[in-house]
Amino acid sequence: MRTEEEINRIAYEIRGAALSIHRALGPGCFESAYAPCLAYELRKRKLGFEQKVPLSLHYEELTIERAYEPDFRVEECVIIEVKALEVLTPIHGRQVRTYLRLSGCPLGLLINFGAIQIFDGITRIVNNFPEGTPPYSDRRRQASGTSEASGEPRAARLAGRLAAARRPSALSAFLRSLRESVQRPLLSPRQRPPFPQRRPRNHARARQNRLRSMCAIRSRACAS
Repeated sequence: MRTEEEINRIAYEIRGAALSIHRALGPGCFESAYAPCLAYELRKRKLGFEQKVPLSLHYEELTIERAYEPDFRVEECVIIEVKALEVLTPIHGRQVRTYLRLSGCPLGLLINFGAIQIFDGITRIVNNFPEGTPPYSDRRRQASGTSEASGEPRAARLAGRLAAARRPSALSAFLRSLRESVQRPLLSPRQRPPFPQRRPRNHARARQNRLRSMCAIRSRACAS
């Protein structure tokens, strides 16, 4: 494991190599032109590196070989991604972070040779600097080894996941109760509770009261 000073020294040499290339070629070339020049400069500075390092991706039981290929891996600790764009976007930084997570390297340099000033185009991205993290394949192997050491076979683990997926959720229980309530038979008219009956109106008494009020109004009018 390299120390923080050693990793920073390697990053300093890489920045110097990028500066030399940018001074000579400028910002107008393609990535296919900058990558061989950077390899040449790294070789001049006696830095060990690999180009197009294959990184595999694991999704559940599926393994995708050479899913990612970073442009450079220098001294087993620094990932370099070369770009030749006018402006970098956040997706390029996320791409380098994925490389760091899969490879376990502590430092990544995103170098955009399309920038007017080369140092404005270099982005430093860290991954648990300076220790780094275990590669993704090692972490997956350790996890599988732990499950095998516990004595749980693969078929039993898959059966447990399937049983957990088939457990009734709160939504399914609610729908079942709603379905049962809808399918419940309706009550017959005899089984329904009786409604309160309105009191029948006495029309004769109402007519008599109206006549009395009219007579009282006439009598008051005659008296006045």
